[in-house]
Amino acid sequence: MGRWIKRFARITGTAVFFAVFLTAVDYADPFDLVTTGLAFLRALAAALLFWVAGYVLGDIIFKSVVETVSHADVPVFEGGLIQHAREESERMRPEATASAEKPETKKKKK
Repeated sequence: MGRWIKRFARITGTAVFFAVFLTAVDYADPFDLVTTGLAFLRALAAALLFWVAGYVLGDIIFKSVVETVSHADVPVFEGGLIQHAREESERMRPEATASAEKPETKKKKK
């Protein structure tokens, strides 16, 4: 789970870095070192801020999702294929079909 939190934070920080850097660069003179340097510093600060925010929010979101899912419900979230196969194998068992075909009748008391 820690790997997913770090990955979410890294993706968030990287996306914000490129977004801020590409919007802050002066396209009229892209080789101006002062403007490009300031754009880089702004992008770096924004990426650091969003990395920290992404780490905190990812920690909250991923832990809340993982802790609320019970172990019995995990196959449903894995695509349901395993769960469907288990249900079909339980349905095809002879004892399951025999009990489903023979309803219990109540005996009358005399």
